[in-house]
Amino acid sequence: GNPLWRNNNVVGKNMWNLEGIGTQGTTFTSAQLASGELCYKMNGDQSEIVWYQTLGTDAQPVPFSFHSQVYGNGELRCDGTAVEGSVLTYSNTQTSVVPDHTDVDGWCSVCGTFMPEHLTPIDGYYNIGTPAELKWFSSLVANTNPGANAKLTADIDLTEMGNDYVPVGTNAAYKGTFQGEFHTITLNLTDESKNNQGIFGTVTGGATIFNLTAAGIVKGKEGVGGFAGQATGGGTASFINCGNEAEVTASSKNAGGILGVDMYSGVKIQMINVYSAGAIKGNAENGGLSGWAGDNPSIINAYSIGQVENGEQFIRCGNTNGFDNTYCINNENDQKRASVQITDQMLASGELCYKLNDGNFRQTIGTDAHPVISNTKPNVYQLNVSEAGYATFVPVANVAELPAGVEAYAAQVNEAKGFVHLEDVTAVPANNAVIVKAAAGNYYYNDTDAEVTLGTSNDLVYSETDVTTDGTQYILAKVDSEVGFYKATGTIAAGKAYFQSASGVKAFYFDADEATGIEMVNGQSSMVNEIYNLAGQRVSKMQKGINIVSGKKVLF
Repeated sequence: GNPLWRNNNVVGKNMWNLEGIGTQGTTFTSAQLASGELCYKMNGDQSEIVWYQTLGTDAQPVPFSFHSQVYGNGELRCDGTAVEGSVLTYSNTQTSVVPDHTDVDGWCSVCGTFMPEHLTPIDGYYNIGTPAELKWFSSLVANTNPGANAKLTADIDLTEMGNDYVPVGTNAAYKGTFQGEFHTITLNLTDESKNNQGIFGTVTGGATIFNLTAAGIVKGKEGVGGFAGQATGGGTASFINCGNEAEVTASSKNAGGILGVDMYSGVKIQMINVYSAGAIKGNAENGGLSGWAGDNPSIINAYSIGQVENGEQFIRCGNTNGFDNTYCINNENDQKRASVQITDQMLASGELCYKLNDGNFRQTIGTDAHPVISNTKPNVYQLNVSEAGYATFVPVANVAELPAGVEAYAAQVNEAKGFVHLEDVTAVPANNAVIVKAAAGNYYYNDTDAEVTLGTSNDLVYSETDVTTDGTQYILAKVDSEVGFYKATGTIAAGKAYFQSASGVKAFYFDADEATGIEMVNGQSSMVNEIYNLAGQRVSKMQKGINIVSGKKVLF
């Protein structure tokens, strides 16, 4: 029989036969066996020594490390093999010098050997900033360290690399921490015959991907995601602060903006502050965030607006609990997972961004079509105006542009003349109190890092703590259907604007004709002269409603 195997269907690697005995594998001679040449060649590129032979003692190679290693001496290449045309001699002592590899982007340009020392981790993270470095990191995960950690130092565009990019975790499921540092990876994967396509091929418990955006094109057969094709194994795999802008297509099934499929393996999927805005396409079992996210995913602060073919607009999974603050378009059939349906107005106005916001969703109102993951774009804040049509406003950050439909004023108290003048302002610095006028409702605005000023004096103030009143504080209120600044009693809540006056009057009312002044009236009209009603009749004191005082209409 055959000395190596009897089953002719078996495919062997690095198999050898003694000359004249076998027909399978490579033939060697008795001289090669005795000299150590066979032992040396059985160890391949010498990167991993499996076979040993103490020459002169051992008749053949043995897999025991307490025997001696066999070295090939002569003119060697950087992978330890002989230079073409040179003749090696074999001994248990190395006398030849193996030249260093020539490192080009993490592979030796001479022999093609992968070089795991190409990059050195800093504080436990490999810094990745180019397509070549990401390709190298993928090989590091596959060949050496599936738990390696990485940080992006720049956006990475893989368009030109195309299908030559091998997703991280293709041969060994990724379980490390990948910090995107708010950068974007643009993919161009178009081979619809491959499974498990995305920035990551397969992730498992321990994998944490965060502060990252996926863009471009991601196509595959089954298990296709903007971020990861599939999840498997046990533990928890997390996607935090991740946004998908890529078009994701599965020629078979299980396409998703974040994850293609969780393979029922026991791994728990966690998504916090994620969204998908790219189109999700495929024949079956697709989902906005995931084509299948397992039986018990946890989804917090998330939305889906990309059109989904043949699947769920928000997500496909086995549970309806574990969802908090979730939104999608067309949520009629999945309100248990996506509790709020997104409208065009919510997207454009900044409302959705505000409702999702914990500092990771950002949106430049009027420019960005939807909230994104960013640390450079402006935050979105909410301003509420009650049915009174007026409110005091104390922004926590500089506001360079007020929401459409909102007017703002600085308040200037004139004790001598007995009124408060309102001066138009178009920008409001942080921690400055102003008066705003608008139709009742919620308004959304951006902050800015630019320096802004009111451009005029302002007597409105506020306190970061509750204020106990002493009869000199006036706050904006609506009393008996009349809006004005009324003398405050009790406690003024922290952050609420007010001004102070020792006049002792009951209230300061808005001018009926123009919002550029507030006339001060004391109830007995001791500080005004020539009061008339609208019929032109002079009266001795202010009447409820509109009065003519010194030629001006005043609301009392």
